[in-house]
Amino acid sequence: IPLVGEDMDFLEAVWFINEALDRGVNVVAAILKKDDGVLVNNRLHRPMPVVDEVTLLEKVPEGVLAAVEVAAPGQVVRVLSNPYGIATFFALTPEETQTIVPIARALIGNRSAVVLKTPQGDVQSRVIPAGKIFIRGEKRGGEADVAQGAQAIMQAMSACAPVRDIAGEAGTHAGGMLERVRKVMASLTGHDMNTVHIQDLLAVDTFIPRKVQGGIAGECSMENAVGIAAMVKADR
Repeated sequence: IPLVGEDMDFLEAVWFINEALDRGVNVVAAILKKDDGVLVNNRLHRPMPVVDEVTLLEKVPEGVLAAVEVAAPGQVVRVLSNPYGIATFFALTPEETQTIVPIARALIGNRSAVVLKTPQGDVQSRVIPAGKIFIRGEKRGGEADVAQGAQAIMQAMSACAPVRDIAGEAGTHAGGMLERVRKVMASLTGHDMNTVHIQDLLAVDTFIPRKVQGGIAGECSMENAVGIAAMVKADR
C-alpha cells in the first residue's frame, strides 16, 4: 500500500495501515520515509517488518515487487544479504542472479533492508565503496578509510590499542567483510552476534587483476587493493 505524501506523520501512517488491516487487506510490511519505524510498529494491529528512513519512495512505480527484511534484535538480515535468497524471492534466472551479487554484499551487516525488482531495462549499476573501519579501543576510538591504504588502517589500530572491537561502515565492502566474520563466528560458537568482538586486524597493500571493461580479448589490468584479515577472540 503506497503511503502518499512526505508530510504524513506517524499517526496517519498507523491509521492508514490499521484501517487496511481491518478491511482484510493482507499488509505484510511497511516502508517509511521518516524516522518513525518504532513509533509505527508499536501501534500496529498486527506485527510486521517496518523499515524507515527510506528515501526516493516517490520514484518507485506502483506494482513493483519488493522484498523487506527486518532482523531480530542483535541480529542482521540473512535472506537479502544472500544473493540466492534474493534470487529465490524474485524467481531470478542464473544470469540475473549474477547481477545482484554486489547488492547482496552491500547489505551484509544491515539490521534492515529493502530490495526492489525494477522493470526490465531500468537497472543502473552501483559502485560499492571500500568504506571505513571503526575501531573501539579501551581508552579511545578511531577510524580509517580503506581507500587510504593499509598504512592508515594500521596506524589507526596502533592509536587505539588495546582494541576492544572493530566494525565496518554499513553498505560498504569493509562493513560486509567484518560483519561476515562476526556472523560466521557467532554461528560457530552459538553466541549472539552482539557478543562477538573483533579484537585484531591486519591490513596489507596488494594488487588484484581486474577485467578491462570493453576489452575484446579478456584483458586484465592490475589495480591497487587492500587485503584485510580480522581476528575474533572467543571463549573456546
